[in-house]
Amino acid sequence: VSIGLDFKNKKWLLTLDNFYKKVDGITSREEGFQNQFEFSKAVGQYEILGTEIFVQRSFKRWYTWLSYSFNQNQYLFPTLYEKGFPNNYELVYSLANAIIYDWKSFKIALGSRWHSGKPYTTPASNIINTTDPAHPQIDYQKPNNERLTDYFQLNASVSKTWKFTKIASIEAGVSVLNILNKQNLIHRYYRINAVGTGIENVDVYALSRTPNMHIKVSF
Repeated sequence: VSIGLDFKNKKWLLTLDNFYKKVDGITSREEGFQNQFEFSKAVGQYEILGTEIFVQRSFKRWYTWLSYSFNQNQYLFPTLYEKGFPNNYELVYSLANAIIYDWKSFKIALGSRWHSGKPYTTPASNIINTTDPAHPQIDYQKPNNERLTDYFQLNASVSKTWKFTKIASIEAGVSVLNILNKQNLIHRYYRINAVGTGIENVDVYALSRTPNMHIKVSF
């Protein structure tokens, strides 16, 4: 279900979209849990309630846009003891923007993206559960009870196109991802350490500052 609003003229583009989405028939296995539900076999659903706003302003040789989204994304697994909890991929708040200068065959772009952290599950204690010595386990808090730190990335690109005929051209460009070289934490989970004496956390980070170059031939 979606209710939206669109407005457009020569300089402005505005879209507003409010939506509700329900997806049935998902399984706990396919959702990639790395907590107390990692080996569960449950069937359920997730529900998303959200809002998305997009604004674009055009000028003679450049334009800029801004997008914002708000999402509440909840799991419901009736056979699990925690029936309702945040989706593994829920980003409650998200904001992105870009400024682009485009003149003839030359283009410069600067863009950024920010969003709130994804949820993850923390252990209830630092002590391993050895009730079953053959299968030591980690006792967890409620699923997805904490959130990662906010994500922010600033990117830039420059490109130019040379046309030789109506159908033949070459485009060359360079770009830099994560200009500020920010450490963005994108995933965290816990495991029993290699010697089986304690619990350790594993952190996964997005790419650090990354330059790119491309050449594209069209004909």
